[in-house]
Amino acid sequence: DVEVTPPDVIADVGLPLPATLPTDLPPDVQAIGVVSTTLEDDGKTKVSKVTLPPGTTSFLAVVRGQHPGHFTIATAVTPKGDLLGKGQCQPKCTSCSNPIWAAPATGAVLFPNASAVKVLAGAWHLSSCGFVWKQEGSQFSTQPLAKAAIETYVLARVRPDGKLPEKAALKVRLWFAGAFPNAAQSFDDAKSVAMLSTAATALMSAGVELHIIDRLNAPKGHAAIAVPDGLTTDHSSNADTLFAEATKIGGSAVLDVFVVDSLVGAKQGGEQPGGWSGGVPGPVGMPGIARAGVVIALPQLADGATAGRRLAHELGHYLGLFDSTGADGDHDPLDSTPQCPATQDDGDGLLTAKECASYDGGNVMFWRPSAEPATFTAEQGAILRGNPLLWPK
Repeated sequence: DVEVTPPDVIADVGLPLPATLPTDLPPDVQAIGVVSTTLEDDGKTKVSKVTLPPGTTSFLAVVRGQHPGHFTIATAVTPKGDLLGKGQCQPKCTSCSNPIWAAPATGAVLFPNASAVKVLAGAWHLSSCGFVWKQEGSQFSTQPLAKAAIETYVLARVRPDGKLPEKAALKVRLWFAGAFPNAAQSFDDAKSVAMLSTAATALMSAGVELHIIDRLNAPKGHAAIAVPDGLTTDHSSNADTLFAEATKIGGSAVLDVFVVDSLVGAKQGGEQPGGWSGGVPGPVGMPGIARAGVVIALPQLADGATAGRRLAHELGHYLGLFDSTGADGDHDPLDSTPQCPATQDDGDGLLTAKECASYDGGNVMFWRPSAEPATFTAEQGAILRGNPLLWPK
């Protein structure tokens, strides 16, 4: 168990604690610090030492920059010297022990998010990075975002016994931006009620209670949200202007969910998406920043139960879970979610929950929510409860 110090580590420099860090966090979450710096010519920062206290069960690293940059963690070295982030700066590192995805303007990584990873107390070494998309004809490539200013902060869940809470609560603030229902009407609207009930039931299988702490009306002009899809050189979305409304209210450990009329973006199985998460995972601690929210297009979903399963699915993404089986056949890094093989497909090129019923078709994180009640596995629940957004019960 030898501590590894990469050659470009800033010697004995931890993360300072500026006033910008969130303070109203769950009682077992610590804001370790934040570093504001400028990316080097290769689009990466130098490596900084982050010391996690005894009892740390999980932590979230958030990297903030500006459009059109995409940001994430590049290097992640554990106290034992295990390399969880390979030092690369790319849209996705699915081969990393702890999968890492970049996101526009605000990227986040939850440790752990895989069966093979365990968070240890002690000195971790992290570096952040940023890139932009460049287009030449029909071809896209990434280019390091040199000299850009970024900010990285770490939120750690720290427990006296070093164990995750068996029960936790997710505090949600609902915003209504569509024509119907508005905040007042949502209490009695059957579709809205069924959506929240179904989502709450699914979350309970993960040991998570859904607490709706407020219902608000969003400003006009946000009923239709354009979800950035595929390779674009900007990747911004009018969802971010909607999310910015949350800055007027604040609250570091609450998730803003926006109910809109329509979502337009990358089609899933020939259909427009019914829901969208600002990240996998999304940022925590600063409401209103880019990508800090979940969007549900209630009218685009068949009924309240379907909307509830979609909401639970997007909440799962925001808290750090990947699709158990994706539309493209990708599989998450968890042993408890058996991958549905391509041989289950009936020939139309799309795996359905029914075709995958013997595998993960009944899992909340199957790429297209099931027509039947869906649940999380115990392992998925542990990852959700490790996210610093959740309040221990």
